[in-house]
This record gives sequence, structure tokens and C-alpha cells, in this order.
Amino acid sequence: MAGRIRSSFNGRIKEIPEIFVDNFEVVGKKAYFLSHCHEDHIQGLFTKKFLAYLKQSKTFIYMSEISASIIDVMSDGDYGTYIKPLKLGSTIITLKGDDSDDDGASDLYLKVSLIPAGHCFGSVMFLFRTPTKTILYTGDFRINPSDISKYNQLHENGQPIEIDVMYVDTTFQDKLHEEFPKRSETVDYAIDEMKKWLDDEFEEDRCIALHTSARFGYEFVYKEIFKRLKLRVYVKPAIRQFYWKFPEILNVITKDPESKVHLCTQRFANGDHRNCDIDKTFDKTFLYVHFSALRWNNCDVNEKMININQNKMDVCFATHCSRSELNAFVTYFAPKKIVGFREPYLIHLKGNHDFDDAFVESPPKKVVCKRDGVKKVPVDVLRKIFDD
Repeated sequence: MAGRIRSSFNGRIKEIPEIFVDNFEVVGKKAYFLSHCHEDHIQGLFTKKFLAYLKQSKTFIYMSEISASIIDVMSDGDYGTYIKPLKLGSTIITLKGDDSDDDGASDLYLKVSLIPAGHCFGSVMFLFRTPTKTILYTGDFRINPSDISKYNQLHENGQPIEIDVMYVDTTFQDKLHEEFPKRSETVDYAIDEMKKWLDDEFEEDRCIALHTSARFGYEFVYKEIFKRLKLRVYVKPAIRQFYWKFPEILNVITKDPESKVHLCTQRFANGDHRNCDIDKTFDKTFLYVHFSALRWNNCDVNEKMININQNKMDVCFATHCSRSELNAFVTYFAPKKIVGFREPYLIHLKGNHDFDDAFVESPPKKVVCKRDGVKKVPVDVLRKIFDD
């Protein structure tokens, strides 16, 4: 049995068969969409087969302006002609019909709205509207329930829009991850500990090594370290180049490897830092800070949610919705149908697999709570979705 990293989503929006989202292993579509630039969402993007198809068909990949800049760097500019950066808000995209002599009668006009996803740098949700369907693809996302009502693109006349199908990130839908603390709070606690580490008067040459679970999504951490500790985070050139168009990030990172804080490739304290482009580290003592949510089960949001053991510190830093946040988001919009995609991203391949992750379909008729006018998903449906 072998394993390989695949996309958390298989790319198919069944209601719009002409497009693929966050997966580029299938050619022949009329448009492709990328929600963010994490590696599990760009499978197949940089293959010769896919690039050849883009050139032959003149098909485009649509994404946020930030993601477009990142992909341009990742591809050394090879994809620039085929990337269509979109601003937040709505855009009309024409998907050409198969009959080129039909004067456009067979074209599909697709309204696409980009909505901030709160997952990582440049991440967005896609709201697709066809003449007959409204589909929301969340991508990986995290939204505080108290902020849902502030998303104008998901409301009309102050009310939640009617969503026919919601493709939703259910990475942490199990009971072990009922709650996650706010990222701002855990980062604040972590920086307090970093400051104590660096200020220890009995130790010299103390430094901080930041280990993250993904390449993007921790820019807020860099900003807070600079704000609180007046230290810029060293990132090696291969990472720094992704931020060259974004001065708000460039101002809080540095190309100086002598900085006391660096983005680290080491998860534990038993290796050197040559892969981080830092050679002379034998005379320095590092505090290893690991940001992740996977190991944090049954979180108590009233606690600090950091764990310190000698020179190692784990920080609960969730970029996906907790179970309760996911529950709140789904309940708020009460879509007619839900399709979930979730962990694990590492799929062990044995024989043929169908990577469709059909989650659950709710009854076509929505239930309205007359007391406050807020739409609700029936309790039995929620139980199927969220209970083990």
C-alpha cells in the first residue's frame, strides 16, 4: 500500500461540469479556479500536461490577486498568460459553448464572487451563480460565527442568500475539535513566552525558530512579532520572493540570517539549520515554536492553548473552522445540499478509488425559525453531519 498527498477536494462542482476548482489533474474544462496556494490545493497545476492544455485551449485559471502573484512566482512566470486575477467582489465569466457557430447561444454566463476565507494569505471562497443554481465553495476557511452576518456577498437585503449547494471544508468536524481559540489570543500568549526566553539574563545567544504547518498563513504571526518584539523574522530567499509585491509583509521579514527569529524547517531540537540558510548555529540556543491545530484535542478556549516543554513550545493555531464554527456557518445558511471535503489529505491508494467525497444532502425544503426569522437546518440533518 502506498500513499501520496492529494488535494482535499477532487475538483468537481457537479452543478457546473464545465469548471474544476482546487484540482488540476483533469484537463478538458473551460475554466479552473484556485482558492489558495497551499500544496494540497494545486495538485496537477504545474504539470506539462496541464500547461499544454492551457496553451492549446486558451483556458484560464481564476484566483485572487494575491494568489495570482504567488503562482506567478511559483511557476517562474510560465503561467502568467493563463492566470486571471480577480478582485474581491463579483465578476461575470463567459464559458464558451461547444458549438462555436451558434453565435454564443450555447455560452454559459457564470457570476463568480470572491469572498475572504480567513484561512491563509490570499485565500478566498467562491460563490458561483448560474441561471438556475447558487453554489458556495468555501475552500479551506475559518470564520468567527459573530462575523458571518458581516459578509455582504453572502447576504441580500440583510438576509442570508439562498444556497442550493455548499461545498464546505470539514477538516475538523469531529467532536475532538469542538472549539479552537482565537488565533490572535494564542499568538499573544506565545509572544509573551518568546520575550521571556529572549530576555533570560542567564543565557546568551538565545534565538527563536518558528515552525509552521504550511508555507502561507502565518503572516499575522510575523507582524505581531515585529510589533511586540521589534524583531523581523528571517525567511530564506525562496520564501521571501513570494512577498515582493506586498510591502506590509516585507516590512516585518528580513534577509538577514543573523536575526534572532527565523522561519525554520526543523520540527524538533535535534537538527541543524542549514536548510533554513543558517549555518552558524552551534553556539546558539533555540526555542522551537510549532504552530498547528492537529494535535490539540478537546481545547478549552479559556486556557492559553500553548504547551511549553524545555526549549519546545506548541501553539494552537487553527486556520480551519472548529466543529462549532462549522456548525454555526452551515446552520446560518441552511443550504439545500452539503458536500464536505476533509482530512486526511494523505490517501492510501489501494486499487481504484473514487475521490468524490459526497457528504450529506439535506431535505430540499428549509425550515424557518419563526421566532427570529433565522433559517435553521433540521436537527436530524445536523446530527448526521456532526455526530459520530
